[in-house]
Amino acid sequence: MKKWASLLAAAFMALSAMAFSGPAWAEEEPDQGEEMRPAVIGGCKIEPKTDCRGADLRHADLRGRDLAGADLSGANLMRADLRGARLTGAKLEGADLTGADLRMTFMQGAKMAKVKAVGANFEFARAGKADLSGADLTAANFEAIRANGMWLVEADLTGANLMEAKLYEANMARAKLDGTKIRFAIFQDAFMEGCQGCPFDWQVH
Repeated sequence: MKKWASLLAAAFMALSAMAFSGPAWAEEEPDQGEEMRPAVIGGCKIEPKTDCRGADLRHADLRGRDLAGADLSGANLMRADLRGARLTGAKLEGADLTGADLRMTFMQGAKMAKVKAVGANFEFARAGKADLSGADLTAANFEAIRANGMWLVEADLTGANLMEAKLYEANMARAKLDGTKIRFAIFQDAFMEGCQGCPFDWQVH
Protein backbone atom coordinates (compact mmCIF):
# COMPACT_ATOMS: atom_id res chain seq x y z
CA MET A 1 0.00 0.00 0.00
CA LYS A 2 2.81 2.38 0.84
CA LYS A 3 4.36 1.73 -2.58
CA TRP A 4 1.06 2.54 -4.37
CA ALA A 5 0.58 5.66 -2.23
CA SER A 6 4.05 6.87 -3.15
CA LEU A 7 3.42 6.26 -6.87
CA LEU A 8 0.07 8.09 -6.76
CA ALA A 9 1.64 11.05 -4.94
CA ALA A 10 4.43 11.27 -7.53
CA ALA A 11 1.93 11.12 -10.40
CA PHE A 12 -0.20 13.87 -8.81
CA MET A 13 2.84 16.13 -8.40
CA ALA A 14 3.85 15.60 -12.03
CA LEU A 15 0.36 16.45 -13.29
CA SER A 16 0.24 19.56 -11.10
CA ALA A 17 3.56 20.77 -12.45
CA MET A 18 2.31 20.36 -16.04
CA ALA A 19 -0.92 22.22 -15.28
CA PHE A 20 0.78 25.28 -13.79
CA SER A 21 3.85 25.50 -15.97
CA GLY A 22 1.84 26.33 -19.12
CA PRO A 23 2.56 25.07 -22.63
CA ALA A 24 6.16 24.73 -23.70
CA TRP A 25 5.70 27.16 -26.62
CA ALA A 26 4.72 29.96 -24.23
CA GLU A 27 8.34 30.22 -23.12
CA GLU A 28 9.62 30.44 -26.68
CA GLU A 29 7.78 33.56 -27.84
CA PRO A 30 10.11 36.22 -29.26
CA ASP A 31 11.10 39.15 -27.06
CA GLN A 32 9.10 42.26 -27.92
CA GLY A 33 11.87 44.60 -26.80
CA GLU A 34 13.19 47.77 -28.42
CA GLU A 35 14.95 45.80 -31.18
CA MET A 36 11.59 44.39 -32.33
CA ARG A 37 9.91 47.78 -32.66
CA PRO A 38 9.80 49.54 -36.04
CA ALA A 39 12.54 52.08 -36.75
CA VAL A 40 10.28 53.90 -39.22
CA ILE A 41 6.62 54.74 -38.60
CA GLY A 42 4.49 56.62 -41.10
CA GLY A 43 7.61 57.54 -43.04
CA CYS A 44 9.21 58.97 -39.89
CA LYS A 45 12.54 57.55 -38.75
CA ILE A 46 12.27 57.22 -34.97
CA GLU A 47 15.51 58.66 -33.63
CA PRO A 48 16.86 61.83 -31.99
CA LYS A 49 16.89 64.98 -34.17
CA THR A 50 14.85 63.29 -36.88
CA ASP A 51 12.99 65.48 -39.39
CA CYS A 52 9.36 64.33 -39.42
CA ARG A 53 7.52 67.53 -40.17
CA GLY A 54 3.89 66.81 -41.02
CA ALA A 55 4.30 63.06 -40.46
CA ASP A 56 1.24 60.85 -39.94
CA LEU A 57 1.82 59.24 -36.55
CA ARG A 58 -1.76 58.65 -35.51
CA HIS A 59 -2.06 55.88 -32.90
CA ALA A 60 1.70 55.30 -33.14
CA ASP A 61 3.37 53.31 -30.37
CA LEU A 62 6.19 55.62 -29.30
CA ARG A 63 6.51 54.48 -25.71
CA GLY A 64 9.95 55.24 -24.33
CA ARG A 65 11.33 56.24 -27.73
CA ASP A 66 14.06 58.87 -27.99
CA LEU A 67 12.93 61.82 -30.11
CA ALA A 68 15.03 64.47 -28.40
CA GLY A 69 15.56 67.46 -30.68
CA ALA A 70 13.26 65.99 -33.35
CA ASP A 71 11.27 68.22 -35.68
CA LEU A 72 7.66 67.07 -35.51
CA SER A 73 6.14 70.38 -36.50
CA GLY A 74 2.63 69.92 -37.90
CA ALA A 75 2.75 66.16 -37.30
CA ASN A 76 -0.45 64.22 -36.66
CA LEU A 77 0.01 62.46 -33.32
CA MET A 78 -3.64 61.92 -32.50
CA ARG A 79 -3.98 59.23 -29.81
CA ALA A 80 -0.29 58.37 -30.10
CA ASP A 81 1.24 56.54 -27.13
CA LEU A 82 4.20 58.65 -25.97
CA ARG A 83 4.45 57.40 -22.41
CA GLY A 84 7.98 57.86 -21.12
CA ALA A 85 9.20 59.14 -24.49
CA ARG A 86 12.01 61.68 -24.68
CA LEU A 87 10.94 64.90 -26.41
CA THR A 88 13.45 67.25 -24.82
CA GLY A 89 14.09 70.20 -27.12
CA ALA A 90 11.79 68.75 -29.79
CA LYS A 91 9.78 70.96 -32.15
CA LEU A 92 6.05 70.23 -32.26
CA GLU A 93 4.63 73.59 -33.31
CA GLY A 94 1.16 73.13 -34.77
CA ALA A 95 1.16 69.37 -34.15
CA ASP A 96 -2.06 67.52 -33.35
CA LEU A 97 -1.82 65.68 -30.03
CA THR A 98 -5.54 65.19 -29.53
CA GLY A 99 -6.09 62.31 -27.11
CA ALA A 100 -2.36 61.48 -27.02
CA ASP A 101 -0.88 59.77 -23.97
CA LEU A 102 2.18 61.69 -22.74
CA ARG A 103 2.32 60.40 -19.19
CA MET A 104 5.81 60.65 -17.69
CA THR A 105 7.14 62.07 -20.96
CA PHE A 106 10.36 64.10 -20.86
CA MET A 107 9.63 67.30 -22.76
CA GLN A 108 11.86 69.91 -21.16
CA GLY A 109 12.40 72.83 -23.50
CA ALA A 110 10.06 71.42 -26.14
CA LYS A 111 8.66 73.96 -28.60
CA MET A 112 4.94 73.21 -28.77
CA ALA A 113 3.32 76.53 -29.64
CA LYS A 114 -0.19 76.24 -31.06
CA VAL A 115 -0.40 72.48 -30.63
CA LYS A 116 -3.85 70.92 -30.45
CA ALA A 117 -3.85 68.67 -27.43
CA VAL A 118 -7.54 68.33 -26.57
CA GLY A 119 -7.96 65.59 -23.97
CA ALA A 120 -4.25 64.72 -24.03
CA ASN A 121 -2.72 63.20 -20.90
CA PHE A 122 0.45 64.89 -19.57
CA GLU A 123 0.26 63.37 -16.09
CA PHE A 124 3.64 63.27 -14.30
CA ALA A 125 5.42 64.65 -17.38
CA ARG A 126 8.62 66.68 -17.03
CA ALA A 127 8.13 69.89 -19.01
CA GLY A 128 10.35 72.59 -17.57
CA LYS A 129 10.54 75.62 -19.91
CA ALA A 130 8.42 73.93 -22.57
CA ASP A 131 6.54 76.42 -24.74
CA LEU A 132 2.82 75.69 -25.22
CA SER A 133 1.84 79.25 -26.09
CA GLY A 134 -1.43 79.48 -28.00
CA ALA A 135 -2.08 75.77 -27.53
CA ASP A 136 -5.55 74.23 -27.36
CA LEU A 137 -5.35 72.26 -24.12
CA THR A 138 -9.06 71.86 -23.57
CA ALA A 139 -9.81 69.04 -21.11
CA ALA A 140 -6.14 68.01 -21.04
CA ASN A 141 -4.74 66.29 -17.96
CA PHE A 142 -1.68 67.95 -16.39
CA GLU A 143 -2.00 66.35 -12.97
CA ALA A 144 1.29 66.36 -11.04
CA ILE A 145 3.24 67.68 -14.04
CA ARG A 146 6.56 69.36 -13.30
CA ALA A 147 6.63 72.41 -15.52
CA ASN A 148 8.81 75.10 -13.99
CA GLY A 149 9.05 78.05 -16.34
CA MET A 150 6.54 76.63 -18.83
CA TRP A 151 5.05 79.11 -21.31
CA LEU A 152 1.27 78.99 -21.55
CA VAL A 153 0.75 82.40 -23.10
CA GLU A 154 -2.75 82.60 -24.63
CA ALA A 155 -3.21 78.85 -24.09
CA ASP A 156 -6.75 77.52 -23.69
CA LEU A 157 -6.96 75.38 -20.55
CA THR A 158 -10.75 75.19 -20.39
CA GLY A 159 -11.79 72.15 -18.38
CA ALA A 160 -8.20 71.03 -17.95
CA ASN A 161 -6.85 69.26 -14.86
CA LEU A 162 -3.96 71.06 -13.16
CA MET A 163 -4.28 69.35 -9.80
CA GLU A 164 -0.90 69.11 -8.05
CA ALA A 165 0.83 70.65 -11.07
CA LYS A 166 4.15 72.39 -10.34
CA LEU A 167 4.09 75.62 -12.35
CA TYR A 168 6.78 77.70 -10.69
CA GLU A 169 7.53 80.85 -12.72
CA ALA A 170 5.18 79.78 -15.52
CA ASN A 171 4.10 82.44 -18.01
CA MET A 172 0.31 82.30 -18.18
CA ALA A 173 -0.31 85.72 -19.68
CA ARG A 174 -3.68 85.93 -21.42
CA ALA A 175 -4.30 82.23 -20.87
CA LYS A 176 -7.83 80.96 -20.39
CA LEU A 177 -8.77 78.87 -17.36
CA ASP A 178 -12.48 78.14 -17.30
CA GLY A 179 -13.61 75.23 -15.15
CA THR A 180 -9.98 74.23 -14.70
CA LYS A 181 -9.14 72.02 -11.70
CA ILE A 182 -6.29 73.57 -9.71
CA ARG A 183 -6.49 71.94 -6.29
CA PHE A 184 -3.02 71.65 -4.69
CA ALA A 185 -1.36 73.14 -7.80
CA ILE A 186 1.61 75.46 -7.26
CA PHE A 187 1.80 78.74 -9.18
CA GLN A 188 4.60 80.39 -7.25
CA ASP A 189 5.98 83.43 -9.12
CA ALA A 190 3.82 82.63 -12.16
CA PHE A 191 3.06 85.56 -14.47
CA MET A 192 -0.70 85.91 -14.97
CA GLU A 193 -1.29 89.30 -16.53
CA GLY A 194 -4.46 89.33 -18.61
CA CYS A 195 -5.23 85.72 -17.73
CA GLN A 196 -8.89 84.75 -17.66
CA GLY A 197 -9.72 82.70 -14.57
CA CYS A 198 -6.13 82.40 -13.36
CA PRO A 199 -5.81 81.59 -9.63
CA PHE A 200 -4.32 84.82 -8.31
CA ASP A 201 -5.21 83.48 -4.85
CA TRP A 202 -3.92 79.98 -5.56
CA GLN A 203 -2.47 79.56 -2.05
CA VAL A 204 -5.92 79.24 -0.50
CA HIS A 205 -7.06 76.43 -2.83
